[in-house]
Amino acid sequence: SSQRQVLEGGGMDDQLTAGSAYIKGKPDLDLSRLQVIRDEGISSYKGANLMDGMPLKEFVDARVAAGDGDKYALVVISVDRISRMNPWASSQFIGTTIMTGMHIHDISSGQVLTKDDHIGAIISTLNLMRANNESVVKSERRLLSIESALAHSLQTGEALKGKLPKWLYIEDKKYVVDWSIAGLIVEAVDLYLAGQTSGQIVKYFNNNGKLFGKTIWSSQVLLKIMRNKNITGTYSRVKNGQIEEYENFYPQIVSPEKYKQLKELISAMGKHITKHRVDKGRVTNLFSGFMVCHDCGGVMSVNRHTSTLKYFDCANARRRRTCNAKKGNYITVERAVLSHVKGLDLSVLLSTKQ
Repeated sequence: SSQRQVLEGGGMDDQLTAGSAYIKGKPDLDLSRLQVIRDEGISSYKGANLMDGMPLKEFVDARVAAGDGDKYALVVISVDRISRMNPWASSQFIGTTIMTGMHIHDISSGQVLTKDDHIGAIISTLNLMRANNESVVKSERRLLSIESALAHSLQTGEALKGKLPKWLYIEDKKYVVDWSIAGLIVEAVDLYLAGQTSGQIVKYFNNNGKLFGKTIWSSQVLLKIMRNKNITGTYSRVKNGQIEEYENFYPQIVSPEKYKQLKELISAMGKHITKHRVDKGRVTNLFSGFMVCHDCGGVMSVNRHTSTLKYFDCANARRRRTCNAKKGNYITVERAVLSHVKGLDLSVLLSTKQ
């Protein structure tokens, strides 16, 4: 679904209804095994829905790895919904999917693509070419529209319609600050510069009902806002691979001087954080690189016993049997360390040269 379809509440619901009705009419398809793959608001033209970690890509990769594609069928409104990228890239992904033995059902055309259907492959490629051309034209028109709207905004001072920072809204063609949110951002900046961590600020806000609009705060959201130069009134965009900035475009809620201090502090924090091993977005070992065995000085590694239980042990004890150190509960140690870190005064810690 496109972002507009998601926001309007259509798109996904309509596709799910059509897909369910189609499956019910196919005796060889089992509706009880229905698995819905959702990519709400993700651009198939740019290929974002086929990147690693996305549901459709993970599903097909799993079929390739297991070699059980013949036990599944992929039902789509139209094959060109799978990808509207360059036809070669689109055909490669669809070809990989079909060669697992999986059938692709195109509801709009009634066509079923299989690895033995060579005519279907040609028709599918032509449809992908048409879809890509349509997306290119649509993208070019959108860019021209954006350029025209931006030029008009810069010339007249009228607000630029479109996606806005959450602390702004438009009234009578002018930007207006929503201080119920902007005030919290200003407060958060002051607290961060005073030495509090993003986690401490978020906890303070959420515990006191100071929400981010109607949602609770998270450290990721807070840091993203504080890093964004739009809080100083600057509008930024990427054009032809280059960053363009327009100062005094939005109302300013944080001074450039304070933003500079904020950016330097956030960067300094980053230098104190080691890159850790990550498993699908989750840090698996917070102490990677600086935890060693008390008995022999060997490397300590983390292993997952179950989906919720992790333990650490000495590599020499586990692999070489040259150490008698016992295993430890990783979760317990991690919680203890994080609890201690939360109590540190970061402004003092970061200003210490030793």
